[in-house]
Amino acid sequence: MFYVYLFILFVRPFFSRRLFPVVDDLIVSSTLLLFLIVVIQSIKKRRSFLLFSLPFSLSATLLIMLVGLFLSLIFSQSPLLSLREVERLLSCVALFPLTAYFVALPKQVEKPPQPIRDPGYTILLLLIFQGIIFSVYGLRQYLFSFPYAIAYIQQTPMSQALRDYSILLLSRHRISSLFFSPNLFAVYLICLLPLSYYLLSSVTPHAGTSPNKTADAGKTALGLLTFLLFLLCLFLTRSIGGVATLLTGCALIFAITYKTLRKRMKVLSLLAIGALFVFGTLIVWSRVDYFLNLRHPDNSITQRLFYWQTALRIIRDHWCKGIGPGNFRFFYTRYMNPLATETRFAHNVFLQTFAETGLIGFIGFLVFIGALSSFSIKVFSRGKDGGITALQKSCALGVCFFLIHNMVSFSFYQPESAFLFWIYLGVIASRSAPAPLPHSSRKKTALYWSVALLTSVFLCDLFMYTTADYCFWTSARGTPASLQKKKCALALNPLELSYYLELATLSKESDPIRAIDLYQQAIGIAPAYYYPYLEASKVLYALNRDNEALPYLLRARLLYPSHPEIKMLLSKKRLL
Repeated sequence: MFYVYLFILFVRPFFSRRLFPVVDDLIVSSTLLLFLIVVIQSIKKRRSFLLFSLPFSLSATLLIMLVGLFLSLIFSQSPLLSLREVERLLSCVALFPLTAYFVALPKQVEKPPQPIRDPGYTILLLLIFQGIIFSVYGLRQYLFSFPYAIAYIQQTPMSQALRDYSILLLSRHRISSLFFSPNLFAVYLICLLPLSYYLLSSVTPHAGTSPNKTADAGKTALGLLTFLLFLLCLFLTRSIGGVATLLTGCALIFAITYKTLRKRMKVLSLLAIGALFVFGTLIVWSRVDYFLNLRHPDNSITQRLFYWQTALRIIRDHWCKGIGPGNFRFFYTRYMNPLATETRFAHNVFLQTFAETGLIGFIGFLVFIGALSSFSIKVFSRGKDGGITALQKSCALGVCFFLIHNMVSFSFYQPESAFLFWIYLGVIASRSAPAPLPHSSRKKTALYWSVALLTSVFLCDLFMYTTADYCFWTSARGTPASLQKKKCALALNPLELSYYLELATLSKESDPIRAIDLYQQAIGIAPAYYYPYLEASKVLYALNRDNEALPYLLRARLLYPSHPEIKMLLSKKRLL
């Protein structure tokens, strides 16, 4: 099972939900299935459950956070739509106890028959190899891909606005590797940088063996090369948030560990902070016109302020029960600033969690983050005599970087980058966990089977999503076979909004009445989303049913007052 776990870790960041929805569903299902198998195996071997073998401060607070998440799912505005988002989050959370389960070292014997390989070292080497692949691909993208991508977009039929926007993004030469956003690639690199520190520290990977100077020198060289490679790719993402996160995190950790760090590490820390400051200055200077123009519609600083203001408005009206996990994008258009752009996330993990899960879920999240912060500070404050190794400190550093970056980003909700956070958490917790003990408690066994039953329910539901996605995304567009497959997908998953919208788009010309009915069903699923109102009004206007189209258009205007197409239709109908 350990190799299955390694395979899931390796392929996880290669497939995002936007680019590969079917494969993403399969990875989520595989992770939950592996978790279910490990739970059943723990029951058979009569060993303590995964979460009970972790430090109490982390396991208990994680359970509190999950309880708040499930309560928000019950009170969600669209419970079945929120279910999928919860499943994706649980697939990441499951990596926490799974990593702690696999990384926990067996008890040492006086004379082991052979060297004991540290599974944590194997996992982190796999992650470094994965990061090297992404970085090399990012460098190839920077050197060769941008001119061809721009030429391809110029020849591809699309709206002029979309073409201009795509060319503008590509002309900035910000690499994203296989991620759909340079900022996501930046936070991925930020979380990998501490692993280079782990290699630079020359920790012996085999317990109970004598030091090997040649191996240590090789690891140090590999750590230095990967550190420089990751740092170069981070600079090429030109992410201000990424560099600011590194500067803030390094300064914070340096302040916490100032009295305990050795002189050599003080010098290295100061050099790293200085290098990051120089890189940050160069990035800001290269994009100075973009950042100084605060009225630019795509200025990341002002847009984030708009996103946070919108999230606060949603919290003001739904502070108690929340709107439900994954529903932020549908409520955003109702509260958004007229000068803001569309988004799916609040770009702040605390604001989005409060808006989607309500007061109970937010308190659970704060309790978990508080316990995690306290545990990380203890990791940094204790030395090797306290049982803390460089591996744990490196992972704790990655956790801190990830949380700091999510103050201005949304990577917590993207499994292709968030999986590192939960893996690191499992690594630093596993060495502080007590050894698994046998038990015979019937109450605990009942709890295990309850968890297994709940996981199997999620797996069945996720299998339905995966099958529906496969039918939906593999069908040829615009053909009778396409319509039939998409109808099958809709029957398998009757509450997936994108199916209704896509199927309605395909039915506009051949069966406009059917398209109107599909848009009405989409409105019933997401009443706060402007798009189905707008499209339904356009179809009704095309059928000369102006009296029926007007309420839809006015509702779309109420939800999204600044949308240019809505304004154009209203002025065309002389309603402005």
